[in-house]
Amino acid sequence: MVAVSLMEWRRTLQRSLVLSGATCFLALCAGARVGAQQLPERMVPAEVERASAPHEIVEGTFAGVLFSLRVDPPAVDGKYRQPYRAACLVYPAQSAGGVVTAYARRFAVYVPDADALPVARRVARMLLLLYGLSRERMRFDHARDAPTVQVWLTRGPGQGLDPGIAGEQFRNQIYLYDLYAERRGVEWIRQIAHEYGHYALPGVSGFAEPEEWGNGMLGERLYVKWLVEALQEGHVKADAVPFATPEEVRAYAGGQVVPLIERIARDGVHVRQLTRRDAEGMRAFAGLALYVDAVYGSEMLRMGFAYASSGRNDAFLTAVDFLRGVEAALGAANDLILRPPLQETTGRRQIFYVYLPRG
Repeated sequence: MVAVSLMEWRRTLQRSLVLSGATCFLALCAGARVGAQQLPERMVPAEVERASAPHEIVEGTFAGVLFSLRVDPPAVDGKYRQPYRAACLVYPAQSAGGVVTAYARRFAVYVPDADALPVARRVARMLLLLYGLSRERMRFDHARDAPTVQVWLTRGPGQGLDPGIAGEQFRNQIYLYDLYAERRGVEWIRQIAHEYGHYALPGVSGFAEPEEWGNGMLGERLYVKWLVEALQEGHVKADAVPFATPEEVRAYAGGQVVPLIERIARDGVHVRQLTRRDAEGMRAFAGLALYVDAVYGSEMLRMGFAYASSGRNDAFLTAVDFLRGVEAALGAANDLILRPPLQETTGRRQIFYVYLPRG
């Protein structure tokens, strides 16, 4: 629900580590009664091997380690002051020359008690996947002065909030409410991607509904788009995706991602749509970002955000500001590689709109 501003995102991006290799994630069944503070934020492989807490290392394209802990004394969240007695600590791998050199903690997923650790592990796996995609596609890493995102899985809904609100994000804190509520697997993925999108993607604001910030809706769709592409390329294996099957993820993309891209491909960008403050305006913003990613690639999407400016240091970015940033980034590019955004299903010629620099 609450997002990081563009200025904060830029500072974080500038501090980010451009790491070779990618992230991997794993599930761990056992728990150990260890205080989270006893494990350092950064560990070399030898330290992981000597760690007393149960852990498992996964090698390959996405290397990493996950610890499952019984937290003693209990951790307490900052908003509701509730105790959490178990957690999954997630350490993506850092590599050089194809060799893992270190593991750096990026998430601590807390649950009320050890009985909920199976859910925490699946959430942790999904967050690691999203983190890896962000690092690979947008060169994004968590802020060096607060690298661990704390994720709180609560027993019930958020106090004083509308029952339809399933999560919130405040700086490096994410709340996922009502962990025992019945959800479809894809809904878990959507919800986690939404809240992490608020944290990891630039903040575009000015909307009145369904919420003020647009990077949550963008996160739901952009991360799924990247995930589908990674599955198709074999970059991510099917069993690495928690909660849902690849077919379910692709079906979600077919209903929520592809139509937004197709609308811009066929009709172009309409500034009037981007100025709207309702859900339709937010979808127009998300569609533009998805279209840039589809046609020009994730690097151009990153540069579009980097070039965007509200014109005032104290003002948040709007959807129209992002459009201007995309135009500026395209104008500054030395060369462009364009990919057709539409899936060919009829065998007939298809026409789509693209932005090209003048001349």
